[in-house]
Amino acid sequence: MRRTNLTGANLDGANLSGAKLGGTNLSGLNEVDLKEINLTDISLDRDQICQLLNLRKKDFEGANLRGLDLTGIDFSYGKLTETNLSNTDLQRVNLESANLERANLSGANLNRANLNRADLSGANLDGANLSDARLSEADLSGADLTRANLKRAYLSEANLTGANLEYANLEYTNIKEANFEEANLTGVYIEGANTEEARFEGAFFEEINNEERDTSQELLQEILKNIQIRPTTSADRNFRDLRF
Repeated sequence: MRRTNLTGANLDGANLSGAKLGGTNLSGLNEVDLKEINLTDISLDRDQICQLLNLRKKDFEGANLRGLDLTGIDFSYGKLTETNLSNTDLQRVNLESANLERANLSGANLNRANLNRADLSGANLDGANLSDARLSEADLSGADLTRANLKRAYLSEANLTGANLEYANLEYTNIKEANFEEANLTGVYIEGANTEEARFEGAFFEEINNEERDTSQELLQEILKNIQIRPTTSADRNFRDLRF
């Protein structure tokens, strides 16, 4: 279907899974019920994505959007479950309340992206750039954030239960009231982060070798600093079973 003009085409209930649509004009689908079109595993370019979004099509489950320039696009409340967004430029993109369960965002650039209340559970964010991103109340449970850059990101009340944050950069990040229960915090860099009322029950990190940053004492100092300004009961609850 490459370079096809679909103006006036009847695609009601069509299954386009696995289709290659390079150069295909999708703007002519304005009278089609896009909710019934299966786009699983198809490859799209930026123009096609914008055409579908203009037609209020926001179900991109399983689609291949790898390496595209999608800066500033509005995917809010969209369905991007298991979508391939690896190495994609998503700067300033709006993904508020979007479903990104198990999506591949490894190496993606999400600088200044809006991910408030997004579902990123089980997502692959290995090496992703989330600097200055907004992730308030986002679900990152079980997500892989290995070496992710979260500098100055806003994760207030985010759920990072069981997430892997090995060697992640949390410098000056706002993690107030975030949940890090059972998270892997080995080698994290957390200088200047707001850890007020964050929960770390069962969180794990260990000292790393001398060639890398030794963050065990750094993180402990940040935690103890906040314990001093909390009631004892709150501190006991939030930091019980923290493993060093």
